[in-house]
Amino acid sequence: MRESFLQLLNGKRPAEVVWAADINYWIDGRCASGRADPHGQTEIGLLELARDLGMMPYYWYGKFWAAEPRYDSQIGIFSTAEGSRRTTTWRTPVGGLSAEWTRLEGCWSEAPTRYAVQEERDLDVFLYLLEHRRLEPTNLDDFRQRLDLWARYDGVPCLGLPRSPLPSFIADWAGVEHGALLALDHPEKVEEALRLMTAQD
Repeated sequence: MRESFLQLLNGKRPAEVVWAADINYWIDGRCASGRADPHGQTEIGLLELARDLGMMPYYWYGKFWAAEPRYDSQIGIFSTAEGSRRTTTWRTPVGGLSAEWTRLEGCWSEAPTRYAVQEERDLDVFLYLLEHRRLEPTNLDDFRQRLDLWARYDGVPCLGLPRSPLPSFIADWAGVEHGALLALDHPEKVEEALRLMTAQD
């Protein structure tokens, strides 16, 4: 399937149908419920399972993102976890932001239950955050070796690029409701945030 996948990427007609399913949530759920070997959560474990299932390995989140945000010394980031809830707080000289995610029982994924940017004051803090943030490449130093490893299992490791600015603002920071209202009420500030994010990308 790997060869067919590469043919698709090169605009050619593939020799066979490629099946590349994201089974990470299923593995996490089985491990959390005590019904699976934790080895399945390792990179090799996922590759072996994909081979056993007859699918092309593509998704694995241990080394997924191709870039991560880095903040300068003006920003403090604090994360806490309690039960199924995870909270992250960003502290800056102009104020703080706080976001919350909750792990949803039964589907073994988490969803935002409180977005960090909800009102104009938050938008001002967010702009400060962006001014003191940069995106740094990550998970690229050993990517060539990982390509070779995954090829032995008929796969290609996926690298996740950062979301483009508008989807990032909505999905990561403000949510649909707050994002839309802020864009209507404070278009210049939202536009400046998107401009900063575009420059960093």
